[in-house]
This record gives sequence, C-alpha cells and structure tokens, in this order.
Amino acid sequence: MIGSVADFPRLYRQCFDNLSNGGWIETLDISFPILLNDGEFPENSAFKKWSDLFMEGCEKLGRLANSAELYRSQLEAAGFVDVVETKYIWPSNRWPKDRKLKELGMFYILTMDTLLNAN
Repeated sequence: MIGSVADFPRLYRQCFDNLSNGGWIETLDISFPILLNDGEFPENSAFKKWSDLFMEGCEKLGRLANSAELYRSQLEAAGFVDVVETKYIWPSNRWPKDRKLKELGMFYILTMDTLLNAN
C-alpha cells in the first residue's frame, strides 16, 4: 500500500466506520528507508540510492514512504482497539543462513526482478 494512499487516517476511519461490531482490519507493508540488519547501507550503494529515490518520489507525490511506521497510531486514532503490530525482517537476497529467511530473500529477488522489468 506504500505510496498508493494519500490519506491513511481517512482510509482507516472509513474502514472503522464500515465494519460491523467485532470486525477487524489487517494491513501489511514495507517501510522506507530500507535498512541493513546491522546498520545503514554505504553511501555509494545502488540499493541505498534506489531507496532514497523511491522516498523522494513518494514525497513529490505527497505520499509517505515510511507510512507503515504510522499505521498503529493511525488505526488507534480511527477507533480500532487491541491493535497488534508485528515487524519482520525481510531479506533482499539469499545470503541469510536461516532457511526461512533465505527462502524469503529468494522470493524478494523474484518479485523485484518481475516488477522492475515490467513493461
């Protein structure tokens, strides 16, 4: 959803207002800037440049590239209770030693390759 919604607080209010009692909403998104597990990317990294340009493009469109960081507070402000936020590591390559993280990294590569080569 990142970069596609101009007003998340409004969206969440509309969701809340249109759910039946006991209804719930689930959101899933990434957040920028993209970070390394052990710090930030070197200044000359192509991945950092891509992340920075994505953030700049979102800003020019009036969108937040880090909107996921605000979802919890925005959901609570809209009236949702018992909001649960879970953050995951999402590798961008096959380097992790952990089998599950390695598999996630391979899916990421496949997805990005498909998206970035789309016509």
